[in-house]
Amino acid sequence: MVKNYQIIYIRPYPVFAVWGIIAWLTLAFVYVHYLVGVNYAAQSPVILGTYAGLVVLVCLLAIVTDPDTEFYFKKKIEDKGDGGEKGDADGNEREGTIVRSLIGFKRWEVRFVTPEFLGDSWIDGVRHDEASIRI
Repeated sequence: MVKNYQIIYIRPYPVFAVWGIIAWLTLAFVYVHYLVGVNYAAQSPVILGTYAGLVVLVCLLAIVTDPDTEFYFKKKIEDKGDGGEKGDADGNEREGTIVRSLIGFKRWEVRFVTPEFLGDSWIDGVRHDEASIRI
């Protein structure tokens, strides 16, 4: 059975929040390292490593949870359509592209009804399906 809807996910956080967290971590690093001062030479690499690790962790979480992090699959989909000028929409199956987000939040998913003349794909030529991991 062909689903008559497409699923698109909205980003659950504003992009400037990621930059704000990184800026806050940078200010904390500057405060601890330069203003408070490092008492021992061995503390400097630990502080720098903690800062760099937290920034990388924030960036990785932002990339993984971003709905624009997508996988593209090829799959046989039904070609309905109205026949059109080309006459290629005669109910045959064709290979189409399926787009799935890596992680999608159920609360932030939006379902769009696919018009019948488009068949099983959307206006951009791909089918937007459920995320690989739905939270």
